[in-house]
Amino acid sequence: MLDTVDGDTLRHTLPDPVAKPNTLQPEVGYADSDNEWPAPEPIASADALVQKLSDDIIPGCLRDWCVDVAERKAVPIDYVGVAAIVALSAVVGRRALIYPKRFDNWRVVPNLWGAIIGPSGVLKTPALKDSIAVLQQFEMEASADFEEQFEKYKWEQRVFEAKCKDIEKELAKPQADTVALRSELESGRPNLPSMTRYIVNDSTVEKLGEILRDNPNGVLIVRDELTGLLESLNKPGREGDRQFYLEAWNGDGSFTSDRIGRGTVRIANACVSILGGIQPGPFYSFVKDACAGGTRADGLLQRFQVLVWPDIPRNYVHVDRRPNEAAYNAAHGLFAKLISMDGTRKMYHFDKDAQEIFDTWFIALESRLRSKNETEAFSGHLGKYRSLVPSIALLWQLTVDSRSEITLEALSAAIRWAEYLESHARKVYALVESNSASAEILAQKITQEEIQDNFTIAEVEKNHWSGLSTTEAVKGAVDTLLRANWLRSRETQKSAPGRKTVRYTINPAVRTRW
Repeated sequence: MLDTVDGDTLRHTLPDPVAKPNTLQPEVGYADSDNEWPAPEPIASADALVQKLSDDIIPGCLRDWCVDVAERKAVPIDYVGVAAIVALSAVVGRRALIYPKRFDNWRVVPNLWGAIIGPSGVLKTPALKDSIAVLQQFEMEASADFEEQFEKYKWEQRVFEAKCKDIEKELAKPQADTVALRSELESGRPNLPSMTRYIVNDSTVEKLGEILRDNPNGVLIVRDELTGLLESLNKPGREGDRQFYLEAWNGDGSFTSDRIGRGTVRIANACVSILGGIQPGPFYSFVKDACAGGTRADGLLQRFQVLVWPDIPRNYVHVDRRPNEAAYNAAHGLFAKLISMDGTRKMYHFDKDAQEIFDTWFIALESRLRSKNETEAFSGHLGKYRSLVPSIALLWQLTVDSRSEITLEALSAAIRWAEYLESHARKVYALVESNSASAEILAQKITQEEIQDNFTIAEVEKNHWSGLSTTEAVKGAVDTLLRANWLRSRETQKSAPGRKTVRYTINPAVRTRW
């Protein structure tokens, strides 16, 4: 039977089917009666159905803004909530750190990488644009301020150059006081202003290094389509770029770049957040490479801790209203407060109650990672949750009270984020590691009559359901259900000679039995 878990996640709770040879091969024609169908076998649960984001785990100062954007754009709240929490992490950057253990010196920079997965045309880009509008406003204000400072610098530079000529004349005189003249020269030299940056869209690693040198708290890379960034890291000769991003995820390390023409750029603190959208097809290839081993199984995928692939709502709700100005102002005020923490680099710990719960959660996570019940790739992803939960707990606390220890309320929200994100990550990895997850989703759609008899693989794929958004995933799910006697197939002649299409009929028993 199908049970409801937390009001959101449906999963099969039937016993695992008994493995047996596939005796049901695709055949021509339908069964003439229900009695001619073999008994359908239950589909083992892969725990792969994704949870929906509950807006109560979005930090309070951002919650109303996220809900407003999601409703006006008619997109899943997941898109907006993920963008908000990653943008928040970029604003905090290295301004605050957390020591997750009571006495140990292990510390975490709350730096996050996030990605929203969805097919073309589901408004990923508009959702991202509106979600980071607050941070974009700070970027525009910083740019305007830099232009003003640079114009001032250019005038001061002209004055300085004129002064240099006067000093050169003085140096030519006998008995010139060189010490005094040198001091006068240095005191009048104008300082070249640096531009404060919050968002970077497209940059070489070399240029990004220069930006980080001037912005030690870190920056957020935003890409409408992450495909371009990910593909660039796979190009021959760009291995150093990939290594740079791997190290910049940690947010607490240094990096030195030596390039002919640019010289040496030393980054004392390399901290880069990443946020973007990606379509299922390209992302499937990225996941497949990361799970296959080799040089691309280097942990880059696992660093995308805030990774979601929600179903697109079937029913469109039309909303036409002005943006929630009060919610926007609240988010703007929060970001302004956090930006003002420049130079403080405050260290945080859990309070007594939160520390006890975190220790319990952490021990349970470590036990899971050592149980060998997960694949190597997925276990590596869960391993990154060691820093994910403390990071989100710190971010949550900073939105409430930046002066206190991290409370149980903040930690509880962070743990719920981890549970939510794990359900999405499990779906992503299951697409590559097995067909059981996609088969479970397809079985659910059949029992809920969202898929009609006599369907094709293309008809399922066009619905863009998470876990069934690629041809490979749908084919794998169909193959599993064929073996479990849920489906039969037949070839039908198309209008063009020699062209056929395969359609699948559903065992009537699955809708009465489950």
